[in-house]
This record gives sequence, structure tokens and C-alpha cells, in this order.
Amino acid sequence: MRRSPENAAGCWPARRGPFFDSSYANAQALPSTVDGLSLVEDGEKLVGYATWQRGEGWGPQARLDVMDLLALTPEAAREVVGVLGSWRSIVGVLRLRPLAFDAVSAVLPLESSREAEYDPWMHRPVDVVAAVRTRGWPSHVRASVDFVLEDRLAPWNAGSWRLEIADGQGNLERTDRDPGLRLKVNGFAMLYAGACDAESLVGMGHLEVTSGADPTHLDPLGSAGQAQLLNHF
Repeated sequence: MRRSPENAAGCWPARRGPFFDSSYANAQALPSTVDGLSLVEDGEKLVGYATWQRGEGWGPQARLDVMDLLALTPEAAREVVGVLGSWRSIVGVLRLRPLAFDAVSAVLPLESSREAEYDPWMHRPVDVVAAVRTRGWPSHVRASVDFVLEDRLAPWNAGSWRLEIADGQGNLERTDRDPGLRLKVNGFAMLYAGACDAESLVGMGHLEVTSGADPTHLDPLGSAGQAQLLNHF
């Protein structure tokens, strides 16, 4: 099993360019690295799919590599996982990249899996306003916090901001306040990606707290959970 986090930095990877077969995008053919495509449809709506490569041989060491495995509903997840499971009579290893807490992971036997690879990746926000607006936030989270962001390389990100999260939406607006929370841009990236909490940033020197401010007020910036990435780009 291979786990990789999904990108949420406001620069989503697109499957276009020299590394991707243009005929695949036009639904005329599968790329050379894909042996099969399994689809789950609900009426005329696509609700799940998997792309896979069969490899060679059979038995305990034979492997089915699954490049994509996504579903919108629990029913679709069970169907597409069932198709992959049907290879168990000749394939002993199923290698895939699940996303944490999605519909597919809920129906996979993760307790019997093992991690094959883990690739750490770098993240830095280029446009914090767009990053917050497009991140996607839990509908139950409501927060309002003022902070100062330090970003020497991207000065348009720097300054005083108010973060508002409500009803599944996030927004950053300029303010003229200095509330005693000075966040460095790498600290912003770590919170945004769900890598740590605000108190940990204080210990790392990425968050400066003055005037008796409470660092935990910035924790909602990480409330969307750990970011995940399926594609390297």
C-alpha cells in the first residue's frame, strides 16, 4: 500500500502535457501504462473508477498496481473494490494509494495492509487568499481569528489578516490589527496542510505570541485535516 497526501495548495495538477497521452484525455485509448479501467456508474453519472496495471505472473508474488481508486459513495466504493478483489485467485498483492477518510478507505481491509512507500513533499502557499478560499473546510467549524503573516519572498501574502471559517467556506480579509499572533509563512503552510498544531509552531519558532495572545486560536487553520497528494508534479 502506498500513501501519498493530496495537494491543496491552490495549484491542482492537471493530466495534460508530454507525460500524459492526449488520447487518454479524449477517451479514445488508455495510456501505455494502464492495462485496464473499471467504471462504476449510477444512471448516467460516473460515481467511481479505478485504473490498474496487471503486471506479470501469478501467485502470492504477482501484483496488481492500482494507479487511481476513487469513489463518491459507499456503494460505488464497494463495487470498485469488489472488481479489484476479483483478482485474488491469481494475484497475491494489490498495490494502491488510498486517501485517508474517503469512501474507498472505509471498505478496504487496511488492518491487513502494509506501507510500501511514503513520499514526503514540500508545500508553500503562493496566494494565501486563494488557498484559504479553495481549501474546503468542515461544515461544523466556525472560527474568526486575526494574525500577522510574515512572508519575505511573496510580500503580497504579508501583513495583517482575519481568517473567517463558517458553513464550509473559508476567507481571508485584510485588517489593520496586530493581535499578538505573528505567523511565519512556513508555519502557515504547516497548519494549512494539517502537519501540526499552533502550539507546536511556537516551539519551532514559526509562531511568535505577544500581549498574552492564545496560539490555539490559530488551530482552525488546520481544521480541514491533513492534506493529501495523489500525483507528483
